[in-house]
Amino acid sequence: MATVKKFFTEEEVNAAKMKLADLPDLSKKRLSRGDVLESLKDDLIQLVKVKGYSATDIKSVLDGMALSFSEKAIAEVIREAKGKSPKKTSTARRSVKNVQSENSAA
Repeated sequence: MATVKKFFTEEEVNAAKMKLADLPDLSKKRLSRGDVLESLKDDLIQLVKVKGYSATDIKSVLDGMALSFSEKAIAEVIREAKGKSPKKTSTARRSVKNVQSENSAA
C-alpha cells in the first residue's frame, strides 16, 4: 500500500502549478447541451419554417448523429425563436385573483 505524503516542498508545488497551467483549454471541446442547441438554433428555425420539419423529425436526425436532445427541448428553442411566450400557469391566474380580491376589499 502506498503511503500518503503529508508534506510537500515548494519545488513540488511550483512544478504542479506549472503542469496545471500548461493544460489545454477544453471549454471549446466540451459544450453544454444548451450551448449546442443555441448554436443550432438558426438551422432548427430554418428547418421548421422553410423546409417543413417538425421537432420530432429534427430529434430523429440528431439522435442518429449521437446528439441526443428531447423533443421538448428542441420545440422550446423553436418556440422561443418564433417569439411565442410559454403557456401561462395557474400561479399567474392566482395572482390575478389575489389582485382582484384586494381591489374589492379596499
